[in-house]
Amino acid sequence: MFGDVIWKIFGNRFGAVVLGVAMLVAGPLIWDTSNVTCGSRTMEPGDKCTTTRKGSSVTRSYEEQRSYDENFRLAWMAAGGVFLVGGAVRIVIKLRRRNTGPVSTTTGVAAS
Repeated sequence: MFGDVIWKIFGNRFGAVVLGVAMLVAGPLIWDTSNVTCGSRTMEPGDKCTTTRKGSSVTRSYEEQRSYDENFRLAWMAAGGVFLVGGAVRIVIKLRRRNTGPVSTTTGVAAS
């Protein structure tokens, strides 16, 4: 289901560009790297963070959680870059196809 939404947005070249810009701008604003958090709780050195998803628990130290948060932020921004570049490329391709017009089928031989 999530993949369907992503492909629908990416299928709209302008939507992909807008989403890409939003993700690139939001990445540094939303994920402040000065605070390490576990859920909504701010962590301090020496703390442990335990998260559970689909019945599987993972425990990370403060340093591991800081690294995880940073990697997530970078992945988010990389995905934004992919949407931005992909949408921009699709816009350029569409404009080039529109501006080339029909292909001529003449051979260049003058009629006598």
